[in-house]
Amino acid sequence: MLVFSCYVFNIVIRRDRHMKSLLILFITFGLVWCTGCGDDMEEINTVWNEITGDEIQAVYEIDFDVEDLGIERVLKEERKDYLLYEVTYEGVNEQKVTGDLAIPKLEGHDGPFPLIYYFPRTRETRQDTATIADLMGAEGWAVFATDKPRAPMQKENEMVSEMLVAADSQQAAVKNGLRGISVCESFPEIDRDHIIAMGGSYGTTSVLILTAIDPRIDMGITIVGSAGRMEEQALLKYRPIYRDDLREKLIKIKSTEPLYFLPLIGEKPMLLINAKYDQNIRNVLVEKMQNSIKGPKKVLIVDRDHIFPLKIVMPDLIQWINENMESM
Repeated sequence: MLVFSCYVFNIVIRRDRHMKSLLILFITFGLVWCTGCGDDMEEINTVWNEITGDEIQAVYEIDFDVEDLGIERVLKEERKDYLLYEVTYEGVNEQKVTGDLAIPKLEGHDGPFPLIYYFPRTRETRQDTATIADLMGAEGWAVFATDKPRAPMQKENEMVSEMLVAADSQQAAVKNGLRGISVCESFPEIDRDHIIAMGGSYGTTSVLILTAIDPRIDMGITIVGSAGRMEEQALLKYRPIYRDDLREKLIKIKSTEPLYFLPLIGEKPMLLINAKYDQNIRNVLVEKMQNSIKGPKKVLIVDRDHIFPLKIVMPDLIQWINENMESM
């Protein structure tokens, strides 16, 4: 095939001088572009590696007073095992955060109740998390879930904008999570000494980062999560596109990469639930996350793909929580 291609190339440039000129121009442009990509890649790698842990963690410094969050709580409905409230508060980027809070109804027990703060999966809303509240309410657990924040950034005319919009959204989710924990702690029914962060897919980033940086969270549960994906895409898929404000852009992306927070989880127990036939997340990224968590952990593999009904794993999840309650 290579010999034949060279033969055809020879015939074309001999018979058509214009084609020859175009081919030479194309090859020259390609060589220049590739050289530029290499320079860009080297600069990106250099700046990426220079970013310090302090710079990354500074993104999530608490900059609010719970009394200024404008908290509102309204009873939506009464269900068999819990009362369901709608809670709103001021989030980042001048957005209101709306969440559903399920408070258990247990005879002879008015609280305080331990809390599961749930971060929905990619296509979930807070209403889709009723399965968790239905099962955990009977177990005496309060459940709080909020919708994902809208990314405030507008897409720019560059390929990297997709990464920056995703990073903006993830960053806002973590910051709103810090506020949400403070909101829940302000309610007398919540046991401030027993808080679990739990999330699936998109929501696992918030779980991993918050479990690492917020001492109020005692353990974390991830469902089909990974670490290393943001780094992989930032340094490979979008490598020639960064131009202005390179360091600022890379800090934004790196601050939403769980890989750099996992060592901070320390001895907090972690339950990692993954799907055997998951086509959305590469196994090497799942393994990178699992290997980076050095404290107590359990890995549960289910015979499903990326999206599956949460009720499938709830019995194992409840058993694991009960086994680790003493360490909280």
